[in-house]
Amino acid sequence: MAQLPLKFYEWIATRFYQKKPLDLQLLFVHLIERSLSSRREDNARVLTSYLDHDYWLFRFIAGKNIAQLHDRVSIENELISLLRDPDRKVREGGAQGLATLLQQDFFAWSSLITNGLEKKEKLLSLSLLLSILQFLQASSAANLSCDQYNQIASWFNGLKKTNFPAITHHFVTFCTPVISTHHPLLWNQLLKEDEKNWETTADLPIPDSLIDQIIGQDDAVRLIRRASRQHRSVLLIGEPGTGKSLLAKAMTNELSFYPLEDILIEQNTQQPYHPMVKTLTAGEGLTHLDQISKQASSQKQRLLFLLGFSGITLMGSILFYAFTQQQPLTLLWGLGPLIALPFLYRMWRQPSHRSIKLLVDNSQGNHVPFVDATGMQAGGLLGDIRHDPYQSGGNETPPHELIEAGAIHLAHQGVLYIDEVSTLGMESQQSLLSAFQEKKLAITGRNSNSSGTMIRTQAVPCNFILVLAGNDQDIEGMHPALRSRIQGNGYEIYMKNFMPDTKENRLKVAQFVAQEVKRDGKIPPFQRKAVERVIEEAKRRSERKESMTTRFRELGGLIRAAGDIAVERGATEVTHHDVTDALTETRTIEEQKTATIQPTMN
Repeated sequence: MAQLPLKFYEWIATRFYQKKPLDLQLLFVHLIERSLSSRREDNARVLTSYLDHDYWLFRFIAGKNIAQLHDRVSIENELISLLRDPDRKVREGGAQGLATLLQQDFFAWSSLITNGLEKKEKLLSLSLLLSILQFLQASSAANLSCDQYNQIASWFNGLKKTNFPAITHHFVTFCTPVISTHHPLLWNQLLKEDEKNWETTADLPIPDSLIDQIIGQDDAVRLIRRASRQHRSVLLIGEPGTGKSLLAKAMTNELSFYPLEDILIEQNTQQPYHPMVKTLTAGEGLTHLDQISKQASSQKQRLLFLLGFSGITLMGSILFYAFTQQQPLTLLWGLGPLIALPFLYRMWRQPSHRSIKLLVDNSQGNHVPFVDATGMQAGGLLGDIRHDPYQSGGNETPPHELIEAGAIHLAHQGVLYIDEVSTLGMESQQSLLSAFQEKKLAITGRNSNSSGTMIRTQAVPCNFILVLAGNDQDIEGMHPALRSRIQGNGYEIYMKNFMPDTKENRLKVAQFVAQEVKRDGKIPPFQRKAVERVIEEAKRRSERKESMTTRFRELGGLIRAAGDIAVERGATEVTHHDVTDALTETRTIEEQKTATIQPTMN
């Protein structure tokens, strides 16, 4: 009778929940584990049967509780299979099970991780990284010995050598905060290893995720991750070159992806100056447009066929009448259809106006939209009515075809970024606030040629995350209500313009140099001494003791200039001499003027 509850849960989960949402399926993990805990005597047999189950949920449970199996050889073989499983949740379960085994007997199971890393398989390596992370999260620094830290450090070095971008991303995103905060001894050991293990920037790993490439803004990155998860808006304030636009772009990679929509504008036959709005699933807009075009083309062909057939019939009748009745003057009536032929040909060639316009096309949208609206005026930001030079005489363009989408509409279900926000007029900021609050805004004339137009659409969807940016002076030029809205539904972030001069941050500057070399694509890697020269310049530009600047855009110019010098002399690597020469050639206009004036004064 003790097996009945377990069998009941197994049957319910298998029969009814395999296609349910993930959170509902995971409810049965707790129920089945609780049932197993109440019947200890037969757990090994039950878990063994779960190992090869078709339903991922049971393989997940088997991996998570694999420490309850008795046969060590069987555990090792089955655990490796679970850590390689195609299903991500099953691999997570296996990683949890391995972390539990490490807590029970660290050195007895360390060989499994060492041997697994030697295989250099992507899924297996990711699972092993997760198990090490979970072991560190469950262990305090006081309970781990130097030998254990040495072993873990060797594992991390082995993981870095796999050169999988996903490994780098997971290490930077998930492992770094845990190790640096809770295991400082291990963190210092890893930093020392990183310092030893590279000669040029080509040897340094570059994070795959854009947000992990942002240097010196740890607090900002943390808040941006949170804002992305919760779909909050952000105000970024800081000096130029501190990474504001990069943070905004990084949000699109952190946001959960929602199915995008196409937005269409339809002709309103009852009220032509008030076009209607329609939304379809992304990709369906073009399909709908093609169907309408085919229908219009078919109708046009039928109409021209009828007109042509009628003309030929009429002309034939007139010719027949003229010859049978011997009235040649009647032939003049036959010239009518001939004269009409050129007009019919022009009608055939003339493009017909569609009754619908695709305003926002997301047919290629497989990622979250990011729209940079910096410097846009009201029309470009909020949508506008295109000027029609032929406003009468039958040649005018239908009102719905004059509608143009604004940046707020193109950013629907994505991120809208506006730098130097104070350059927007107060009226535009008020309209932006309305769109932000209501998640929709009608399009009407906003430029000098269309401001008096009668055309006004229905409200067009514009559900976006707003990221505003600027410097300290831009705050004064912001509409108070717009800033208040962000304060009430998001975060204000001040970008740091310097960071402490530590070993960790020096390594991050080296990572930045490697990123710039890769991003540029035209310059060679930097030697270690060349990177150290860049670090010296970063310290000098901070204008603070034991600090380095975070205005990396300017450092990027120095890096490219040094790379150009190396290319010019045919070198395969950038040396510290190239960086020194680049410092002279990348002086600001003010520095160049000062250098020119001083010799003259002397």
